[in-house]
Amino acid sequence: MRKKNKSSLSLLQMAPCLLAIIIDNLGFGLVYPIMAGLFTTQTTLFSSTSHDAANFYLGLSYLLYPLFMFFGASMLGHLSDMFGRKKIILLCMGGIAVSFLFMGLGVSLSSLFLILLGRALSGLFAGSQPIVQASIVDQSTPQNKTFNMSLIGLTLSIGLILGPIFGGVLSDASIGRSFNFSTPFYLAALLSVICVLWIAAAFKETFSLARKKSFNVLEPILIFVKAFKSARLRLLSLIFFSMQIGFSLFFTLGLIYLKKSFDYPNWELGAFNGWIGVGFTFGMFFIARRVARKYSAESISVYAMLVTAIGQLFFFLPLSSFWVWALALPIAASDMLAYTTMLTSFSNVADKRSQGWVMGIAIATMAVAWVVSGFGSNLLDVMGANHIIGIGGALLALASVLMFFYTRKYAAAFKPAR
Repeated sequence: MRKKNKSSLSLLQMAPCLLAIIIDNLGFGLVYPIMAGLFTTQTTLFSSTSHDAANFYLGLSYLLYPLFMFFGASMLGHLSDMFGRKKIILLCMGGIAVSFLFMGLGVSLSSLFLILLGRALSGLFAGSQPIVQASIVDQSTPQNKTFNMSLIGLTLSIGLILGPIFGGVLSDASIGRSFNFSTPFYLAALLSVICVLWIAAAFKETFSLARKKSFNVLEPILIFVKAFKSARLRLLSLIFFSMQIGFSLFFTLGLIYLKKSFDYPNWELGAFNGWIGVGFTFGMFFIARRVARKYSAESISVYAMLVTAIGQLFFFLPLSSFWVWALALPIAASDMLAYTTMLTSFSNVADKRSQGWVMGIAIATMAVAWVVSGFGSNLLDVMGANHIIGIGGALLALASVLMFFYTRKYAAAFKPAR
């Protein structure tokens, strides 16, 4: 009986943290179908704005999130080591609540500035997920750690699947009269406030500072300087950079392609992004666990990136709506497989004392790649969304080839990704 109560108490303690992970992913997934609809529809926001300017602001809304996440994730991680997990998680959730409120007000007041400001703030405070994960690990015992980490993965998947659907459905006026582009932002802000209150009341600090740490706001840039001193890490970062640009072009512009080519309403754009989330989940929970038992992470990533590349290269052809959906599932599943194995490859480069540093390099590289891909929307009138997605496939093919040579050059250092 005691064991059951202890397990229930552990799950109850984790619940507000798990909600924080869902909200963190809302800042990522919920926004894309809304932005795709908002910036490609003649609303009062763009009544006096040229088509080229609308494409520019669409790209800006895409790149602001990873740009500010680049600095925010590192900064917040350091602050959590200085002041504890709870205070910084509360700061993150409060900041995300404000960001959603600003974006909602931006839509209601037709203020592009408030929309972009909210988007930037959502990226700045998006560093709560690794802190939440660390706090859950702090609470875990050797007996329940595996179960607790699986709950994190499950919650992450829920956020990736439901977030886009939540944003797409609640912003579609054809579904509900009171629904518009601002509705999901206001409800997400309310949910964030509830999470803040829940964490403040129910979450107990689990981290005790062993020694004082210095804080440097330039840490995200400094880790790149350190990374480029290693030839192996340089090559791995270049591969990951190319891979992330390639896939992000599909993730961000796939919605634009569906909107412009097939006039998708918002709820269908959200459903498509949710479908991508299903692909992520399938790659993370089903494929990764099976292949990791037999092959090294480096070898798996070569083929996973190649499958993703082939899927995106099909976009050079005129595709029907059916084929866009059909290709999205293997593209998303293989990308998630490539992503997880690439992170393992980064981990294999460093010793146990340097894991935080090398993971910081990986996340920073990914953030910069998504910033660069944000400029892809400026090429929409030149070549079309499908061709830009195809170029992303070419970048993924290049990453696969480079990873193949990486595996040959450093083969002796690899271990199976168990």
